Amino acid sequence: MGWLNDVYGLNPAVKLLIDPSTGRILDANHAAASFYGYSVEQLSSLYIQQINSLSPAEVEAEMARAKEGNRTFFRFGHRLASGELRQVEVYTGPVQVEGKTRLLSIIHDVTVREQALADLAKSERMDAVGRVAGGVAHDFNNLLLVILGAAETLARHPGSREHFVRNVDRIREATQRAAELTKQLLLVSIGHEARGERVDVADVVREIVELASGSLEGAIDVRVQVQQQHVVIIPRSSIDQVLLNLIVNARDAMPAGGILSVAVDDVSVLGPPANPHATLPPGRYVRIQVTDTGVGMEPDVIAKAFEPFFTTKEPGKGTGLGLSTAYGIVRRASGSIEIDSSPGEGATIRVLLPAASDAEAPTAAAPSSRVVPIERASHTILVVEDQRVIRELVEQTLAEAGYRVLSAAGASEAIVIAEQQLASISLLLTDVVMPQMRGPDLAARLRAQRPDLPVVFMSGYTGESLENVGVDAAELLEKPFSADALIARVDQAMKPRKSAPSGDQPRAGKG
Repeated sequence: MGWLNDVYGLNPAVKLLIDPSTGRILDANHAAASFYGYSVEQLSSLYIQQINSLSPAEVEAEMARAKEGNRTFFRFGHRLASGELRQVEVYTGPVQVEGKTRLLSIIHDVTVREQALADLAKSERMDAVGRVAGGVAHDFNNLLLVILGAAETLARHPGSREHFVRNVDRIREATQRAAELTKQLLLVSIGHEARGERVDVADVVREIVELASGSLEGAIDVRVQVQQQHVVIIPRSSIDQVLLNLIVNARDAMPAGGILSVAVDDVSVLGPPANPHATLPPGRYVRIQVTDTGVGMEPDVIAKAFEPFFTTKEPGKGTGLGLSTAYGIVRRASGSIEIDSSPGEGATIRVLLPAASDAEAPTAAAPSSRVVPIERASHTILVVEDQRVIRELVEQTLAEAGYRVLSAAGASEAIVIAEQQLASISLLLTDVVMPQMRGPDLAARLRAQRPDLPVVFMSGYTGESLENVGVDAAELLEKPFSADALIARVDQAMKPRKSAPSGDQPRAGKG
């Protein structure tokens, strides 16, 4: 009795010492007594089967596995003295106590951690923006250098068509990357998650390893094992963050060099009773494993590794946000993340993400209507944009496509134009955030007179962040956009549709 507290001191981590042959709790620390609502003496008279929500057979199988030296890190339900069932994550491994093999379980309340992550996202969001902005500023300056250099080259020496196209492509690619960086900042600042998309993890791994290669200095041998497509549904920026954090964490664990391995494969998770250890719903998953041959981790460190701001690094060397960020992203994606490590033997971090099914692939909608071609020259677009350069660019693009264009530098000017020509205006194309009156308010005012007036909103914000100001995501054109995207969006908004007659089926020809 008292072995845990005597050996480890008053540690806030919840710890239980268990007899693997019977499941009896042999010892508990003060943190365990506080968490479960029992005294240390009361806990030491219980069996782990009485606390764990798994069946006794499942608990016994888990103990047998842990006794064999297979460290486990899974999620269970543990019942408190009050009867409340709390979801916890348990790290269990064998230890020798007085010559006998016992199991040491370190328990963390998932509810507490996830609430901590939520509080972090809310109260520290602007601080996070500042940290992200530092890295973004560096990348942005590099991209601006590419854009400026290519533009100046074109201005001085247009050269051959090949030379011209090459520089224009550089400008386009750098601009697209800059747009993605800006979108990440906007999403962090407003607390929104990016939309999920089909992402091939194999491609992401190759790109992130190449991106991080500049920071993998010293005698670090990087090995990548990925051969085929491994598709998941997740925001691309999120999987970038997870992989980058895991690679940087592995690098920091090998100050004297070593081997860093990144492997990706597909696995199937079976549910109970076939797999009593399953913590995820049955199905196919993409498994990402990042392994290092570094210093490894103690059990106490593993138990805290996903906590916000927990770090073993010296002050100024790390924030402790890398693994907690990865944890939050993976959990929101309905996946799992676990650590397998021993002191001096390196570490492997495994991430499982639900594999995308073929049914989740974008499919063409069944044609329920016939699209009637439009004559652009017969339609007038009212463009409202307070930024002169953007307004002139949009005007030029629409005019070159064949549309007639009216333009206004703000809502007041647009209202004056509408008073005189509203009947001839085919579509309102307006910025969202403008001085004096926002785009949605302008649209509402014009639609009060022309309820059928089509509207397309332009904004650098995402659809989710604009819902509270009256912008329908279906009417949004996100900035920055290409000329082709602008024309396609306007054409789509302008096209009338005639519903196909009920029961209209292809008829067999005469034979």
